[in-house]
Amino acid sequence: MKKYLWLICLLLVVLCGACSAADQVNAVEEANAALAQAAATDEKAAISPSQDTATSENTDVDTTLDTAAETLEESLAIANAADIIVIKEKMFIAQTNDITLNARSYEGKTIEVEGMYFGYFDPYSEREYNYVQRRSPGCCGNDGMVGYEILYDGEMPEINDWIEVIGQIEVVQVENKDAVRVRVSQLTVKDERGAEFVRF
Repeated sequence: MKKYLWLICLLLVVLCGACSAADQVNAVEEANAALAQAAATDEKAAISPSQDTATSENTDVDTTLDTAAETLEESLAIANAADIIVIKEKMFIAQTNDITLNARSYEGKTIEVEGMYFGYFDPYSEREYNYVQRRSPGCCGNDGMVGYEILYDGEMPEINDWIEVIGQIEVVQVENKDAVRVRVSQLTVKDERGAEFVRF
């Protein structure tokens, strides 16, 4: 565009050769004004790609940040899944006792445990109690029970069904003492049963 304007200016100067000096000045001024306008247009055109590039770069940065956030969420989900406390059959009593004795340290953590289902209604408290438990040595031989009270919004299984529960450990006060119960998010009745009786 500048090339053509210079040619136009040259023609104007030549054509104005027969004109008065004042007319020549006016012609030159008009040519300079046209050049200035062309320069401004070129400058805007030069700026526009940069702005587009900046916008593109900002979009790329936003996309990268979104991807990083999604990756972090996935990593946390995997870490949380790996952080589930699984009550092992051979360590059933030891792990259960540790959680009971150190309830506040386990509060809010996720637990997975298998055992027999047992439930009953207490007329004194007018409340239903449900448990996942196993038999264990007791005060008079093998008459003990060890396990956890469970809270579940779904349909309860049949008494003595073998269940697997996954849920969050809650700590409540019972007679001024910490008591553990599991807020169940998943309950599965299993055909294959584990050891109903466990030892220390």
